[in-house]
Amino acid sequence: MSVVLSEPGVLSAHHPVGISTGYVVDHRGDWPQLVEDAVAVSSFAVELAALSEGELPGLLEFLAERRRFPSGT
Repeated sequence: MSVVLSEPGVLSAHHPVGISTGYVVDHRGDWPQLVEDAVAVSSFAVELAALSEGELPGLLEFLAERRRFPSGT
């Protein structure tokens, strides 16, 4: 049996998928913007990904601020 994703109810029956900040190259290092961009794609789950050693201090600083994440749309 094949399923076409455009069929009514198919996507709503699928388990929600999260997204990683690693896919956003335009805002690398701008953690508030990276999170906002990722939440715009999936508000179910966001992985904060420091893809290089140089990005880790900024991520740790962002996490230390204990900001509230946007809730998505």
